[in-house]
Amino acid sequence: MALATARRFATEGARVAILDIDAAAAAGAASSFGTEHIGVPCESPTSRHASVRSLA
Repeated sequence: MALATARRFATEGARVAILDIDAAAAAGAASSFGTEHIGVPCESPTSRHASVRSLA
């Protein structure tokens, strides 16, 4: 569901960042939207608020 939401934002003109524990998966998903989007490896689950805030 999160990937579908990111895809929708991208098609509406937003630049998106895809976070995943698997760096290759994050990069692959982001590049499937176009070159202006990025994949970001994340060492801990994104369900932890602190782990997401540390990436900002």
